[in-house]
Amino acid sequence: ARAVLDGVGFIGQILNKRFVPVQLNAVMLCGFNQILQHDAADLLKETDYGMHLHDLGSKQFHTYEQKIETMSKQQEQILELYEVLIAAENGHFVVSYTDAEGNEVSQTLLAYFYGAEAAFGETTQEELIEEADVCGYILDLDYYRREADNRLSILDGMIANVDRQLAKLDAMLHAPETDELWKPAIQEAMVPLYVQKADCLAEQAEINANKALSEEQNAENNAEFDAKLDSYAASLQEQVDILQAVCVQYMAGETIVSNENGVSFSGGVNILLAVIAGLVIGLFCAVVVVYIMDARKFRKAKAAALASEQEEAGETDQKGSE
Repeated sequence: ARAVLDGVGFIGQILNKRFVPVQLNAVMLCGFNQILQHDAADLLKETDYGMHLHDLGSKQFHTYEQKIETMSKQQEQILELYEVLIAAENGHFVVSYTDAEGNEVSQTLLAYFYGAEAAFGETTQEELIEEADVCGYILDLDYYRREADNRLSILDGMIANVDRQLAKLDAMLHAPETDELWKPAIQEAMVPLYVQKADCLAEQAEINANKALSEEQNAENNAEFDAKLDSYAASLQEQVDILQAVCVQYMAGETIVSNENGVSFSGGVNILLAVIAGLVIGLFCAVVVVYIMDARKFRKAKAAALASEQEEAGETDQKGSE
């Protein structure tokens, strides 16, 4: 199989018989050569694996849904990187590392993947979004007040429309020419309209009450829910730390060297640093190129290519001298 670094012009021969194609959206690194000049382990240690968690403290979110979606993106990134590792090796491959307390942790890649998945599952995310909506938690009170005026105007229009429909039905109900047999049907048609109007009035009352909240009152209302989100964020941070430890340990002993003509890998089976760094750093260019190379075969292929180049150069010199 062949892979092309579009825009760089480098064609690499993928020689490892254990190559597994990895389908990934997005991307190859801008500045690919600079990445390759780093020692793999050092790069992985320096990489920011929790960029979305950092956004929780630096970004101004208007709604809790936006905040939960950002946490979801963090989990997706963690899972994508584990998928890269699993595709490069296999799910039952065991990686061991020493945690911050000095304990040795040893699990399969699949176990790490499922642990990260359980830390903030889809069901949990949906339940949190629903809770925030049903309980009316307000993250940004100023933003809420600005949006509330628009919503109140819409509700006024909905109530006016319902009132017009009710007036028409009421006129039909009490008209002398209306047959007694039709009256139950008319009354039945009026019921959902009364319900709709009541809902609109209740929402208006809730909005007006929320607009009157002070920042302190709103913070008190949100305290329990904020604590819950903080707990899930802490779990995600723990998974970020585990992922970094797993990636660094997996790359331990690996070497990636950038030479004058291309890329050479040494140290056995290589995780694809370009893929991991591309996903983590988030630089979006054209194509992700995935390499898993057998070092011995690559060196032989490179030597053959170099010999061919030297032979061609010799022939060119000979023709020139003639």
